Amino acid sequence: MSQVLAVALGVFVAVALSVAACSIRPAWRRHIVVAAPVTLGLASLVGAWLLLSDVALLAGAGGTSLAVAWTLGGAAANPWVTAGVLVACGLAARAAFRAESLILRWVSRMKKPRSGALPAELLALNLPERAETMSEVGRTAARPGRYWSVSLLAVAGEESLFRVAMPVVLVLLGFPVWVAIVVPAALYAVNHIGFGLASVLGKLLFGVVLGCGAWAAGALFVSAPIHLLYQSWVRRQFVSRKPGRPARIKETVE
Repeated sequence: MSQVLAVALGVFVAVALSVAACSIRPAWRRHIVVAAPVTLGLASLVGAWLLLSDVALLAGAGGTSLAVAWTLGGAAANPWVTAGVLVACGLAARAAFRAESLILRWVSRMKKPRSGALPAELLALNLPERAETMSEVGRTAARPGRYWSVSLLAVAGEESLFRVAMPVVLVLLGFPVWVAIVVPAALYAVNHIGFGLASVLGKLLFGVVLGCGAWAAGALFVSAPIHLLYQSWVRRQFVSRKPGRPARIKETVE
């Protein structure tokens, strides 16, 4: 478990440093919505490589075969099962997407945050408020080339680390499968703390869905495609907004 937590901390710190660097000057803050996910993707790929290297050295062929199973699942043996899992996880992911939106709406009604601000504990860091971040996400979403380049890198890194490398290490350490799914989902969710605790809860639900998909039929065939589909939902809610309409607190982000 210590290896997993150490890598997760390293990824979190890398993302936090990228955000802090972009917050040094107000003019740089608009780059956070690109810098943070790019850093997250790259740091996650490095973390996955470190964990899987340890798996290959310490567990040998058994660890390698387990990593292959979490990556490819049973697609080659039973494509119909994989298709069924893909559909089921897609529906569950949509429910998680909707749940996060509802949670954000409820929090905005109960708490009435200032101008869609970040949590109070983060405001002292000179980070942009949520409304400002949402506006920049919308600008990025309006440029499909940039949006999908960033999304592909982030998804590749997150799926490699949180849906393959971490679960494999936890299973090899003797933890039950549900722990190998929930713990990486929680660590994945924490990286979204900049959007508030409600977003962290929503990402926890989404992470569990993706973890179940990777376990049942492989990250490559289920969780990665579902994650990209989720990104398309995120983009659509911004590009479908009427011109001049401000971002809403309840809008879901990656």
